[in-house]
Amino acid sequence: MRTEHSWQSNWGGWTGYYDGFDIYSRRAEMDDTERKCIDALVDRLSHYDEALGRLRKEGGKVRDLVGLTSLLDKPLPWADPYWRSEELKLSKVPQLRSALRFVCPGTRLDIRTGRHGFPIYYLYRTSTDFFGNYSLVLEDFFRSEEYSFADPLWEHFVATTSFGYALRLLRVSSYRTAAAAIAQGQGNTAPPPTAPANSRSSASSGEIANRKSQIENRQSPDGLLFVAGRYFLDSAFHEDQRCAVAVASLLGLDRFKQAVELLYLCLGANLSTLRELCSGKYAVPLQEFFEKCHHNPWIRRLVVHLGEARGDQLTTIRERAAQLYPELAASFARFSSQTGAFKDIGPGVALYKVVIAYYRRLDLLRPLVTDRLAAESSAFDSAAGAIADSLFE
Repeated sequence: MRTEHSWQSNWGGWTGYYDGFDIYSRRAEMDDTERKCIDALVDRLSHYDEALGRLRKEGGKVRDLVGLTSLLDKPLPWADPYWRSEELKLSKVPQLRSALRFVCPGTRLDIRTGRHGFPIYYLYRTSTDFFGNYSLVLEDFFRSEEYSFADPLWEHFVATTSFGYALRLLRVSSYRTAAAAIAQGQGNTAPPPTAPANSRSSASSGEIANRKSQIENRQSPDGLLFVAGRYFLDSAFHEDQRCAVAVASLLGLDRFKQAVELLYLCLGANLSTLRELCSGKYAVPLQEFFEKCHHNPWIRRLVVHLGEARGDQLTTIRERAAQLYPELAASFARFSSQTGAFKDIGPGVALYKVVIAYYRRLDLLRPLVTDRLAAESSAFDSAAGAIADSLFE
């Protein structure tokens, strides 16, 4: 079926469509078979993780280890008639992943070895994007309590493998609850709090009782998450920002971090595509997304500005961002090169070297921040905000 604004075709129950931007695929609605299979797998994973948590915190005996093994070897009640239940177990990883690819395309099961040698799991749904820098994680179904992302400060990226190759995915599933409210016209819902890196996700034990309704309604925010992730966050986030993110997290430099995202977006994204998005049906949802989901007032301001901009103004925005980025980078280089920023640490060691050395233990550095560094941090953060403001002058 071809319409004025979209191209649609049906193949095997799937709908691919072109909405003025890129072609990607999604299921028009989640069928009962897929829902039952995912629900059965999440039930088994949650029971296993709860038993493993008790064993890790309270200790146990041989019978507890036998119980864990039985959960891994117990056949899953798989609803799809093409897969026999006895073939699918948590202990048979290749068969389980094949079944997921067949019944629930786009759903991935990442398995790692925990600190005590037991497997830990992360079950999520992706949207493969061949045109962006990263494919997207749209929805979390389950994450083990012990499962943590590669970067303790940055849960935006998921490090995994595909056919033996290292792969990084851009995770927008953490915004799903607030994005669903925006997509349904309930923009007054506050964004979900950011969980610690080693905590459970929204689909883990604390809210397992709500997972069925989450799965049933999973399609409503997909379009907004895809657009925000593919066209905005894909360019605003970059792994090279790791040191800047660490310093910002340690010293509370929110405006600096937001300014970096703004300039990366202006330099890395296709502004013509963004202008089309910001002046179309996604204009208001995107403004709410960058206000209530991923809070960045300057990107929200850019969305409004692009929606009203003429074509010849796009070049001006990019040229201005190209002038401001070296200014912000030089300012950060001067700020992060100062010495004597922490108590009881060598006076000749630069700030950025200390932060990199303590990257995974920044909590140990916070009590050592000197009054001088706190004052200079506030001034630097204000200067970064002024640089971001000057983009719109």
